[in-house]
Amino acid sequence: MNELLIKADVTLDQYVSALQVSTKSSVVILRRKPKECNINNYNASVMLAWQANMDIQYVLNAYACVMYVASYIMKSERSMGELLRNVAAEARTEELKIQMRKVGSAFLTHREVSAQEAVYRILSLPMKWLSRSVVFVDTNSKNDRIAVLKNSNTLKDLNDDDTNVFQKSLIDRYEHRPNELQSMCLAEFAATYVTKYLPSDADIASNDVLPPTEADTEPTQITLTNGYGKMNKRKTQAVIRFRSYNKECDSSNWFRAKLMLFYPWYNESTDLLADYSTYEEHYYHVKQTVVDNEQKYTLADIEGLEIDENNIPDHAWNHIAPNTESTQAQSRAQGSEQLTDVSQEDIDNNANLFTSTNSGGSLHARFETAASKQEIPPSQYRELVRGLNAKQRQMVMYHRR
Repeated sequence: MNELLIKADVTLDQYVSALQVSTKSSVVILRRKPKECNINNYNASVMLAWQANMDIQYVLNAYACVMYVASYIMKSERSMGELLRNVAAEARTEELKIQMRKVGSAFLTHREVSAQEAVYRILSLPMKWLSRSVVFVDTNSKNDRIAVLKNSNTLKDLNDDDTNVFQKSLIDRYEHRPNELQSMCLAEFAATYVTKYLPSDADIASNDVLPPTEADTEPTQITLTNGYGKMNKRKTQAVIRFRSYNKECDSSNWFRAKLMLFYPWYNESTDLLADYSTYEEHYYHVKQTVVDNEQKYTLADIEGLEIDENNIPDHAWNHIAPNTESTQAQSRAQGSEQLTDVSQEDIDNNANLFTSTNSGGSLHARFETAASKQEIPPSQYRELVRGLNAKQRQMVMYHRR
């Protein structure tokens, strides 16, 4: 290396600086001869055993690796999302029912489904298992925040001038948390507590609720102020999701959202701004507290990767596996061959799945008719069930639920 730099009349710092032009993240650059500059990274021993194309890299960022694997799982879903957004934009001036029909038709007739997913859906098998619950925290400003109306029976009992027509939100409950949780930020509150909908105070056992123990630092059950109900502590903290703002384009909301999530407050209208002239000024005054709380619930971004709040960062995968992405791009450019054709009747029936009332033209109605048929006598059915083994019986009972 030293001899090469001397012959090229280039310093080591200049060489490193030149390498950084082509990459935004930390990578391992393997030693190669000049004639190998266009060859992907490879390992000679592994290539002899693999006997196929290879493009390997050291994993220097575990989070980047997870995102890369997840992106390949969801590649078709991202393209479908773009299609549905386009359909929704084109139908924006239509009535809501027509909009939903067009979006549903586009989804049913354009989405690619693997054989494995088709089998799982036909058999009503669970598509996923979650070890943690996921909670969305709406960090939009009050004017842009979405609220859910109370049910029709409750609304009928309200006075005509009553403005309390919306259901209690997570943020409402956080504002009415007890004094013993006054130092808890919104992110920790959302991840730790779940609304209590159980019939009695003594019955607090559920799949996601923690029974009281002496080792708890937070109460296992809290009573909110002003009649906002009760909440129970989760067995395992939930994963929180929230809207992310661009600091460069919308700095005011970026600082406001940070304070809202990771700094304790009671009154959103006054506490977030407090006695400061701007959210930014307040943020930098309490920055250490915000950063300490944020580190518990967020991961550092991939080095040099700018995350778009509305889209999965496709360019990240180009940095991680450029040859694979290039090969797939060539395949997409060559086009695909349609092996099967969906008949127009099926397309029309799928489009009318939720709107048609004609049992002959609705897949849903035909399914209900087929499902209600008594194919075999009850006595014969029970005899068949008794002949099942343990696993077969478990599968049948699962679908009967």
